[in-house]
This record gives sequence, structure tokens and C-alpha cells, in this order.
Amino acid sequence: MQAAVILNPAAARGRSLKRWPEIAAALAAEGVQAELHTTRLAGHATTLARELLQQGQRWLIAVGGDGTLNEVVNGFFDAEGQPLAPEAWLSVLMCGTGGDFARTLRQPADLQQAVRQLVQAAPRQIDLGRLDCQSATGAACTRYFINIASLGLGGAASYRLNQSRLLARLHGQLAFLLATLQTFAEFKPRRVSLRWAKDGQTRELQLPIQQVAVANGRFHGAGMQVAPLAELDDGRFDVVLLEATPRLRSLLSLARVYKGQHLHDPGVRWFATDALEVSAEDPAPVWLECDGENPGRLPARFQLLPRSLWLKA
Repeated sequence: MQAAVILNPAAARGRSLKRWPEIAAALAAEGVQAELHTTRLAGHATTLARELLQQGQRWLIAVGGDGTLNEVVNGFFDAEGQPLAPEAWLSVLMCGTGGDFARTLRQPADLQQAVRQLVQAAPRQIDLGRLDCQSATGAACTRYFINIASLGLGGAASYRLNQSRLLARLHGQLAFLLATLQTFAEFKPRRVSLRWAKDGQTRELQLPIQQVAVANGRFHGAGMQVAPLAELDDGRFDVVLLEATPRLRSLLSLARVYKGQHLHDPGVRWFATDALEVSAEDPAPVWLECDGENPGRLPARFQLLPRSLWLKA
């Protein structure tokens, strides 16, 4: 078998590139001939994925963190949003800061076992999410996501993490926890309007929130199991909403989020839908994150794309 590997050499503070000989040997031992393509700057993984698919490559393996994976996923679509190769496969070897999608996949930490698992896995069709929002400059922005998109506290914490050189030096889970706590200390709940459909009827909700997570996968924030009931191929988003609650109560419930035991806590709402529109009721911007990346701010529309990607993992 032949595959193209898109590797982020900066992932895990450079460890992903150092492990490439080991990764290549493990793939070869499983009968996979892998061609390495390394990224050079932000967004390059998307460009590489598009070029490889247009050249006829039908198996891409993303090696890096959740951000690298997100860029590769976006490369499966052209600039107009059309799929470039609907029959192509995507595999994942997580070597980055967060590794949240690997948690949903239950990918082994041992590299040899992880490679064996993805090579032997039967490809299956999974859902993706499409996010349409405003960029930081106010321009229209479209981003596809495989795991979770969120707004409010999650978006602000992700922005802080991505901008901080100090936090980038820390271990993934510790870095995300510190970014969340720092952001939480100064974060002010934002009043938003949500609109979605359920049982053929339109539902609307206006309220101040700390966070809204629109989940295809289960984990984000380096191990927070924000959507414990989410499945990658069930044809729906799990939307988990945290209302504006007293800070102490929110802090005390944080441990329950890591365990996925928070859905019935006071101030937490959960519902399923395949489309969601969110707009800000306050003048201050409400920032978004998408698989750990920061595409922009509200207003936003989240649309499920059922069974739109073949995942071999």
C-alpha cells in the first residue's frame, strides 16, 4: 500500500520530525510505502493535502497535533467547498499538544501499536462539521472541522494558548488547563442567540453563556470530555452549552468535565442537531475555536456534513 504522510515538524516541540524514521519503519513493517511531506508554515498542510489529492493520492496520513489534522481535513475540499476526492482515506497519528481526536479514536500511545491499528483498520465514513463565521478582520470565513468547534470561554482560551510562547513550552494538558484558568479569571459571559431545528420545529434560545461546544468528537482542551455521548458517524452534533454560572461552581465542575460527568449539572444544557446558528447579542466579539484553531468570531453557522470523509484509523 502507498500513502502520503503530511507531517508538522513543529508539533510536540519538534519531536514529531525526530520520530519520522521510527514512524516510517513502523509503516513499512505493516506493508505501507510512505512518502513524507513536511509543512513549512500555518495553512501549508491544507495546501499539501489539496495538491496530493489532485495528483491522485488516495491515502493521507496526518502526523502532528489537532491543528495539523484540521488543516489536512480542510485540504479534502477545494476553495468552493467541493470535495476533491470523496473516495480518499484519511488516517491520523497524533504527535501534538492536545491530541484530543486521538482520545476519541482510543489511539494507543505506543507508536508501533498506533501504526498497526490504523493500517489494519477498515475505512469507515464519518461526519464532518462546516463552520461559517467572520474572520478577525470581518471577512467571511469557512472552516471544516472533524472534532469540536466552540465559542466563548473555549475560543478565548484557545486564542490565549496559540498566542503564548510560554504556554507552548508546557505539556499539552497542563498548557490547556493553565490557558483555561487564566482566561476564566477574566472572562465575562456573553449573551448570545441560538437557533436550531428539532423534530421539524425551529427552536430558539437567548441567554448569557460561558461556552457552547458543537461536537462531532468527544474531547477538546487536551482531555476535557465535553461531549461524552458524541459519535463520529451518528449524523448529528452534540451541542453542550454552559450557562453563565458563579465562578466557584464552574471551577468545582471542571473535574467532572474531564470525566464526562457534567451533562446533568446545574447550568449545563445538552441537545442534538445537524445545524446551528449563533449570533452575539452583546457588542463585544465572541471568539470561536475549531479543532484548536481560531478561525474568527460570531455570527456563525454550524452545518453537519454526514458521512463525508473516509477515516482509516
